[in-house]
Amino acid sequence: MITMTTIRGFFEYRVDPAKREDYLKLVPKIRSIQTKYGLTAYEIIESVQRENQFVETFRVESMEAYRRIEEKQELDPEYLACQQERDACILGGRGTMKVWFFRDIV
Repeated sequence: MITMTTIRGFFEYRVDPAKREDYLKLVPKIRSIQTKYGLTAYEIIESVQRENQFVETFRVESMEAYRRIEEKQELDPEYLACQQERDACILGGRGTMKVWFFRDIV
């Protein structure tokens, strides 16, 4: 029998090499804001195979819970400003970000 548990989210993107330092300075702020909203096991990791490739990964109780978090974030000026700063560092902009959600199976 397969039992479903939490949802794991992944945001993958490549940072513009010219903006790498700006992005790295922003990482603690991104982490702080995302965990404030209840995203657990939140990490930002960097690829060892592709230069300037990053993944934000986290856990959330359910997709419904994630959607509620998104609704709150969209009303938070601090979150929106941070998101805009991050997006300005992404090579090709936010539209190039890949977003995935997976369920754990036991």
